[in-house]
Amino acid sequence: GAHIFHTSDREVWDYVNQFAEFNNYVNSPVAVFMENTAEVLSHNWIGELLSQAMRSGVGAAGPKIISADGLLLHCGTVVGMQGWRGSPYQGSEDDRGDERKRIFTRTVRRVSALSSVCMMVRMETFFNVGCFDESFCFTGFDTEFCLRMEGRGYASVYTPRVLVKSYVPIASIAEGQEQDIRRCYDAMRESMVRGDPYYNINFDYGASSPAVTADPQPPIHLNPL
Repeated sequence: GAHIFHTSDREVWDYVNQFAEFNNYVNSPVAVFMENTAEVLSHNWIGELLSQAMRSGVGAAGPKIISADGLLLHCGTVVGMQGWRGSPYQGSEDDRGDERKRIFTRTVRRVSALSSVCMMVRMETFFNVGCFDESFCFTGFDTEFCLRMEGRGYASVYTPRVLVKSYVPIASIAEGQEQDIRRCYDAMRESMVRGDPYYNINFDYGASSPAVTADPQPPIHLNPL
């Protein structure tokens, strides 16, 4: 059966420090990290996340996330969107839309990063890449972790087959603590210079939704640092 541990924000890094001992105790191949402001709306959500997380070469899997009023919050992270990070169609209706919207929001696909609102991680991968970076205070550790996985050859996979509602907005890096802003810049700079490998180079990184621009630029030019 599932083992559930509850933590407060202040305890989260102490909790991660104790995670190796916890994993030895329960001997689980995966762990689900979920914020206490999230509500799972799908029935077979663990099975659906497992079906992606346990694929060869995959390190983590994450769901579609909507807001309390049903608007899209997250369908995979695009590094560099609007200067830091973003998720396509954030703030729009969770509808079928056009073909491009369906590709991003209703298709299982590889992405650069997932959200700590809800993320299933293979424990072997979690420890192989060094766990979450405890130098972060709060914001951006999920993106940094996924980019570190990517650098080691482990994929992050978004699946729309699991739906999670978050009752608070996804934390903004730009509005985070100075320490987190600097750490995010260090972790994301290479991707912002080159562009997100899972986002069309002809899309406008300044837009909140995928839109072709006549003058494509790497997202680093949007970053305030």
